[in-house]
Amino acid sequence: MRLLTPVVVILLACACGGTAPAPGSTDTTAGPLAIVTLATPEPGAASAPAPPVTVAKQTAQVQIRVTGFDRPADELTAELESVATGEIRRWPVDAEPGGAMTVTVPAYAVGAGAHVLSIWAGDADLLRRYAFQVVVR
Repeated sequence: MRLLTPVVVILLACACGGTAPAPGSTDTTAGPLAIVTLATPEPGAASAPAPPVTVAKQTAQVQIRVTGFDRPADELTAELESVATGEIRRWPVDAEPGGAMTVTVPAYAVGAGAHVLSIWAGDADLLRRYAFQVVVR
């Protein structure tokens, strides 16, 4: 048991420091939270550039809010792509009061630049895509 305690402390120190924790770990107590609300794209409309989203440098997590889904959150999955690197990560979707859905991710997953958030029902049914720009200050 003495060995376990130092290992846990080291892992917690790494998660809060400059290194990136595992993609599935979204501890809401890790630090400052930025909330980003993405507008629902209109069907068939050309994708107009959205105003950039600003995220503070000290932000630990980013909560992305979207609306307009008629399915339970546990049936949805979010896929977040960094356009610059092509890296894609999957995240769970949570329901919020008032019909909004949220995706909470570590700040490193939405660094400066262009991103695309895709909401899926299952593995093959793409429901909606949101393109957005992030500015870190």
